[in-house]
Amino acid sequence: MKSNAFVIVVGIISIAALILGFLAMNQAKTAKELALSEINIEEVNSLNTPVLNEETNTYSFLTLYDISVANMSGPAVTLVSVKKASQGAGFLTLLKGQDVVAIDVKEKAFLSEKSSSAIKADPRLLKSIGNEDMGDGVKVNVAIAPGETKVIHIGISLDSYDADKELLANMALVSFELEFDNGKSYFFQRGFPIYPIN
Repeated sequence: MKSNAFVIVVGIISIAALILGFLAMNQAKTAKELALSEINIEEVNSLNTPVLNEETNTYSFLTLYDISVANMSGPAVTLVSVKKASQGAGFLTLLKGQDVVAIDVKEKAFLSEKSSSAIKADPRLLKSIGNEDMGDGVKVNVAIAPGETKVIHIGISLDSYDADKELLANMALVSFELEFDNGKSYFFQRGFPIYPIN
């Protein structure tokens, strides 16, 4: 009687060990596939321009980047969010000449439904983008199948001119973090000149 009970317990333990081994093998395979997925992020186009607010007769400066996100291999991935970078120099660094300047330019980071090409073709669109800040980050949830490329449009608006329309800074460095559902993060960093009005 005791030997039968012992055989049953050993059998149950063996089946449980097989199930756990199978689950561990599947998780290892999934982890390997995720590790092998290659994401390529590139700037496709950009727009840098002063923007006149006709109501207040003041200028801001707007930069918009069209960024392609390509899933080169591996399983489908999802671009979960776009965030203001918090590592390194942070999200925004301003320069005047060679010097870093610490000034409040009321920067607003944003995602746009319109591309830089669409805005160049219809400059009236400048009035409707870059007015609201996305905060520290925004959820996008863009699914990208293997071999597929999606384009997102991210930008920044700065109040970079004083009351006399003179530059407060003439160069800016901006950094965004793109987070994916496979645990990977990529940084998109660019420097851009801020053009004088006159």
